[in-house]
Amino acid sequence: MLELLRAANYHLNLDGLINAAISLLSEPELSGKAAERVLTPEAAAEALRELFAQRAEAWLEDQGVSYDVARAGLGAAWSDVLDAIARAEFLARLRETDKEAFDTLVTAGERPARITRPEGIPADAQFDTEVFEHKTEWELLEAFTEADEQVSAALDDRPPDYQAAAKALCGLSEPIHTYFEDVMVMVEDERLRNNRLAFLAQIDELFLRLADFLEIVQPGTEQ
Repeated sequence: MLELLRAANYHLNLDGLINAAISLLSEPELSGKAAERVLTPEAAAEALRELFAQRAEAWLEDQGVSYDVARAGLGAAWSDVLDAIARAEFLARLRETDKEAFDTLVTAGERPARITRPEGIPADAQFDTEVFEHKTEWELLEAFTEADEQVSAALDDRPPDYQAAAKALCGLSEPIHTYFEDVMVMVEDERLRNNRLAFLAQIDELFLRLADFLEIVQPGTEQ
């Protein structure tokens, strides 16, 4: 199927296809334990999406894309199958042709993810600038706002400009590094801690528009 989509340059909306297929199914007439094993439409859609992602990952590996880069590309939010594949292939090329930029991108993307995801901070968590205490927080906010606009413009374009998106995200590397040098995120004050985590969660969400960089395995690490 992926070969056919690629050959035809057909941008399949996977979520739309899955939801349309599930909507055509009638409610099964089951009882007892059999009924308990029936998936809800939402669970069935998620299972089908996961299955397709696994097939896409295997296909990418067959094309020479490393498993961690394939998972990173597929770990971002996507519905357009060709877009997900192209994103993973872009990251694979970047790793080969500009390792410095690739490493910068991965390191910058990892830092907010590693501190916010274990805390279960939702991607849409809101932060309040009135709680900011450091100049560094304002500097990172300014850089984040600019990068957000650039990434949105790059990825909303057709075809998406992954290079421009990566460049914009790389621009957050230094502000993120300085932020973690100057600001203690996990402070005892719950209001401060939650506000800082919410801010970083939004930055993590921005990186996730390109890829899930926690999936990347760097030399000397195992995953």
